[in-house]
Parts: sequence; structure tokens; C-alpha cells
Amino acid sequence: MRDNLIGVLGLFCICWLVFAVIDFRGGKDTLRVYQIKEVLDRTSGLSGNQLPKYSAQAVKQYKVSGDKVISKVNTYVNEYDDCKVFNVENWSCTFDDESATFGAIDGVYFNRPNTTKFPHLANPLYQDGITVSRWRLVLTNCEWHFADGALQGVVGCAITPFIM
Repeated sequence: MRDNLIGVLGLFCICWLVFAVIDFRGGKDTLRVYQIKEVLDRTSGLSGNQLPKYSAQAVKQYKVSGDKVISKVNTYVNEYDDCKVFNVENWSCTFDDESATFGAIDGVYFNRPNTTKFPHLANPLYQDGITVSRWRLVLTNCEWHFADGALQGVVGCAITPFIM
């Protein structure tokens, strides 16, 4: 019985690591972007405890379809026509109001706000998060789960790679 439990836990740990590093949800025509953002007020309003330095942002998906790029964040979908597309790892689009240009270069996401036309976009509140690896996003989520306590941390962190 004990050997079976150790085997199951070992298998779970291996699966957890694989799912924490490898994204099985993205297709060949989709770029998934993982971002974290620095927390400005790190004091918990409930407990008064110190919160983690970074919070995980929602995973953004960009699907390249011809000369268009379709973005999806949670359930919000948007289609961009003003794009230059070479492939899923190299493309750029401009928002209709010209507030920013965004895209990917060699599979690395970028977002350049037009602070000349929209100076308020230089404010940190409006800036995009820091693009990170899937592994880093999973660890950031785990930090937040553990901020709620040990039991919540273990349970939340255990399921994080499988649900994001």
C-alpha cells in the first residue's frame, strides 16, 4: 500500500512538472502569452500580511488566421485586421485607435504603447505585464495560493498547471 502511494505521488509530481513547463493547449497557429504584473499594494486587506511581489495575469491567446490575428483572453475575443503577419511567431498589429502596436518577434510577445499620442499610457497602471514562461506563471500562481495558507497552497498549487 505504501509503495503504491509513493508511486502515485511520484507519477503525480512528474505530471505536475511536465504540465507546468509544457503548454498542451496551444495549437500550431496559436501563441499563448503568459504575463505577471508587479503588485502595487502588497498588504492584504483581510489579514494585513505581506502579499507576493507579482500577480499572474490571464493567459492571452493569439491565433493567426491569414492576415488577421484573433485574440482571446478568458472569454473575451477580439479580431485585428491591421496586421502584418509572417507566421505565428512573427507578426504585429496596431489597435484601431493607434494606441499601441503589439505582436511577436521569434515567438516573444511585445506591446509598444503610443505614448506620443496617448501620454497617459506611460503610467504603470496602463502598462502590460512582464512576459514570462509558463513555468514562472505557475510558480507565481502557487505563491498566491500559499499566501492564503498551507492547505490552500498545497491544493491550489497542485491543480494550477492542469487548469491554466
